[in-house]
Amino acid sequence: MQDFRDWLKRLPKVELHLHLEGAIPLDALWQLVQRYLDVEK
Repeated sequence: MQDFRDWLKRLPKVELHLHLEGAIPLDALWQLVQRYLDVEK
């Protein structure tokens, strides 16, 4: 198991997040904003 942990620590680090506003169509984002942030339509 220690070999696996060592291997894992040596892996290159990457950025795993993305910005929602760039990942979905604008109208879908606006629907989510209206639904979950209680924004006036």
